Amino acid sequence: MPAVGRIVRRFSAETTVEELYAFVECYDILTTNPELNGEDEKRGADGEADVDLPAEKPEDYVHQYKFRIASPIPRVVYEPDEKATLRDRIGKSGNLIVELGATDYEYDSESESK
Repeated sequence: MPAVGRIVRRFSAETTVEELYAFVECYDILTTNPELNGEDEKRGADGEADVDLPAEKPEDYVHQYKFRIASPIPRVVYEPDEKATLRDRIGKSGNLIVELGATDYEYDSESESK
């Protein structure tokens, strides 16, 4: 995800935390290729919604994200989770930040040095 300032986006309460991470991971692709953002990718050349784009995750694959999603106040880091919904973890609404290149070690070091 490029360094862009602020992005305002609404998600369904049933969206999983993993799907939120996938959105952030693909944000630059979605914004530079508008045909991939929305229903256009499901339409055929004639405009009919007849193109099936199956995508299957390889068995036992776990994607490694190079960022974290957190709420600033109170500070809570939301780890990718395929089962937990945004309603479960965040509630009705919230402001989230994306921390690029963050690792567990960096968080431990920061909290110890303060």
